[in-house]
Amino acid sequence: MTARGSIVVVAGVAIFLSISGAIGAARGRQSGPSGQTPPPQTTASLTLFSKETFTGQRHEFSKEEPDLRNVDFNDTARSLRLAPGQTWQVCAEINFVDCKVVNRDWGDLRGLSMLQTISSVRPWKQVSGGAGGGGYLVLYDERNFKGQSFRVNRETSILRGFRARAESVQVHGGSWELCEQPDFSGKCVVVSDSLTDLSSVAMRNKVISVRPAPAAK
Repeated sequence: MTARGSIVVVAGVAIFLSISGAIGAARGRQSGPSGQTPPPQTTASLTLFSKETFTGQRHEFSKEEPDLRNVDFNDTARSLRLAPGQTWQVCAEINFVDCKVVNRDWGDLRGLSMLQTISSVRPWKQVSGGAGGGGYLVLYDERNFKGQSFRVNRETSILRGFRARAESVQVHGGSWELCEQPDFSGKCVVVSDSLTDLSSVAMRNKVISVRPAPAAK
């Protein structure tokens, strides 16, 4: 009887240790060595949102996507956010057709005339522009490339004689940064295509300084 009683006690201890070990292992799987759940990691450079002000459903991109139907986000985005230093093309058609270049967050894509219109996206690298690259742009004081014109082929910290007058722009090579304050400050927008109306990027009668767009990092 004594021997069987000892055996029962030993078995009980063994069972207790086994259960404790299982609980400890389960806790380790849930929390990790530090006892805290690590935060989710992201490598997204561009994030599209289904609602204004960066809310609603989201989809993150770290490389080009020629057709947003592939990720079930075609004609859905109402706002977008970029990682620091990023410049992207957002396009109204699949395979990068009818595109605009963005280098800042847009809380409401109405300001870019791209509300629920984006169908493809890709990172954008600067194409040579300015005096060294042979590119230039022409600003016009009326829409549809009419009225008085002003040609720019280099960094221009203030558009003397054409300050806050531009209503349309023709781009002849490269990507260009149009800014609403002198010395490339305030709100700036990158353009790589001609625009018949600068209202489409919320810059009509606001451009004060212009320069070739900095290369994307």
